[in-house]
Amino acid sequence: MQMREAPGAPAPAARVLRVGAPPTPAQRRAVPGLRIDEVPGVDAALAALQAAHAAGEGYALALLSLQADPPANAATCALALARRLRECPAGASLALVFLAAPGGCDPARVQAAYALGALDVVPAELAPELLGAKLLALVSLAVRAAGPAAQAEPAPAAGLSVVPEAPAELVRSEARFRSLALATSHIVWTTDSAGRVQEDSPSWRAFTGQPREEFLGRGARYLEAIHPEDRERTRNAWTRAVRDAEEGAGLFEVQHRVRRCDGVYRDMLARAAPVRDASGRVCEWVGTNIDLGEGKRSERHLAFLAAASTLLADAREDAEATLQRVAHLATRSLADACLVDLLEEDGSLRRVAVAHADHAREQALQAPGALLPGPGEDSPLWRTVASGRAHLYALFGAQPDEPSDTHLAQLAALGPYGVLVAPLQLRGRVLGVLTLAADAPGRLEPDDVRFAEEFGHRAAVALESARLYHEAKKAVALRDEFLSVASHELKTPLTSLLLRLDSLARQAVLERTGQVPLPAAQLDMLRRQVRKLSDLVDGLLDVTRIGAGRIQLRLEPVDLGALAREVAARFELQAQRAGGRLEVEVPESVIGQWDRLRLDQVVTNLVSNALKYGAGKPVRLRAVLEPDGAHARLEVQDAGIGIAEEHRARIFGRFERAVSERHYGGLGLGLFITHQLVTALGGSVSVASALGEGSTFSVRLPLARGA
Repeated sequence: MQMREAPGAPAPAARVLRVGAPPTPAQRRAVPGLRIDEVPGVDAALAALQAAHAAGEGYALALLSLQADPPANAATCALALARRLRECPAGASLALVFLAAPGGCDPARVQAAYALGALDVVPAELAPELLGAKLLALVSLAVRAAGPAAQAEPAPAAGLSVVPEAPAELVRSEARFRSLALATSHIVWTTDSAGRVQEDSPSWRAFTGQPREEFLGRGARYLEAIHPEDRERTRNAWTRAVRDAEEGAGLFEVQHRVRRCDGVYRDMLARAAPVRDASGRVCEWVGTNIDLGEGKRSERHLAFLAAASTLLADAREDAEATLQRVAHLATRSLADACLVDLLEEDGSLRRVAVAHADHAREQALQAPGALLPGPGEDSPLWRTVASGRAHLYALFGAQPDEPSDTHLAQLAALGPYGVLVAPLQLRGRVLGVLTLAADAPGRLEPDDVRFAEEFGHRAAVALESARLYHEAKKAVALRDEFLSVASHELKTPLTSLLLRLDSLARQAVLERTGQVPLPAAQLDMLRRQVRKLSDLVDGLLDVTRIGAGRIQLRLEPVDLGALAREVAARFELQAQRAGGRLEVEVPESVIGQWDRLRLDQVVTNLVSNALKYGAGKPVRLRAVLEPDGAHARLEVQDAGIGIAEEHRARIFGRFERAVSERHYGGLGLGLFITHQLVTALGGSVSVASALGEGSTFSVRLPLARGA
């Protein structure tokens, strides 16, 4: 038996109450057998229900819009409207169908819709013909589920009556239901009136992996796919629903766990309604199973991201300690193990966070090098660094297929039910790798890949923010140190000048003359202090020019050997005062195309440094032509305090120094300027040194530009 219009006087079309946006013309043409009353909101919907009820008519179902993420929270309004309709006496038994927005809805909202008793949540993306077929089938199902009492009314609720169906229409209606079962994203199943499975359910078997003969086997073999702890409760609820249906009621609804084909149990909501014939007798049951796991998983992901983001927001001071706390957070809600490795400048990985749900295994993972691949080793971690993409190795308790992938096999021991490796990536640059491992089925699934990439991006943002924060702090510290040293360096010669000027003033008063002859020693001291002030200002100006890229070179033929002798002669008196001497070795003329003033500045800076840190020992200058005939080499060697290995890489930086400014003066600019000028001349500068054994600075210059 099927529901169709009664013969004789034409019966009104089945009525549907459409609340919200009206259907499109294409959707309207696809349901010619339905009369759709469109109302804008809750008040109009309640008024329409009451008017229909007062006229002895009724609606087959109400169609409401369940939006994905509306600006005015329309989804919540749709759910609230459904509750209002159910509270109204005229809508107490009204079937509800929600129309989901394109792109889908939050699974939690879909679950809430079904919890209100929704007959279905229909995707709006369905083609108009398929959507129309689905709505017609749902209207038919709603009228059939309403029972004989509703069908016996003079004006049936849906404007339909029960009459024998022509065979062709019966076949068409059956085909429509089959298409609906295949089109829906839920599991659809049917049983006979006694609750026995008689017909195949491809959607059930596709989800559970049960063979057809097992699903249709005697003794409710389908129950084997339900979690053992939920089977008895499910059986009791089903038995009670079948019994109550014989008394005119009966609606089956239960939440239980169903085993998926990969062995993972998923939380599901099972609902079924009886289908009755013209006499009101139950002739079959139609049911669905809706996966609730995605909604719960999404809730866990959002909760984790919210908590992790709060921690990462405060990661400026110690990002690595924050990553350790986030790793422990991950093992409480996402996976059983979490590892975080950062990519070092030398291309290696350094582990900064280890967490495991088992404390003993976490301690084992903290051992140096534990499960950490070396550079170039074939590993999921290095593949993720190279690709910048996350990947889930779904092992399901087995060893990896690739026997050569030793590291993946080790990770499989850590998480035998899945290993997810995701990059910590920002603006296309991989900063590290996140590894999640599952020690139980169902904890990591393909949908987690996109989530892991999002979390990796947030962690990378926190790491980059922490790096910039520490660089800013270092820059501020360097600025403060520079200002302190600069003020000291500028104040020292000024103090000497002031003292000498005071002395001269007193001498002038004593001799009562305006022209007091200045002793040569005082004039020499004044010249030295003025030159020192001039050199300090010139150094600061050079740093400014270098930073702005405004160093201009005037190339001309220059003899490096002769220039070295000139600089040595200028420093001869200073070397004697320091208790040392200068030795110059120039075997032959070394002539190249250089800027004389800038090359003089390079040699001066190196000789000045050698005398300052040479501890009164001899300083040696050597200028030679290299064997290739195209380059010259200048070496400045001292036998002083030397440079520690850890400081050599940074001494050519701006404001950098390898010793305390309290014991040695200077702004920390000499070697920086030297390095920049040599680079501008097309050459290179290097240092060989050992602590307490002196230093040798080597400058290599091409004789001509481009050589």
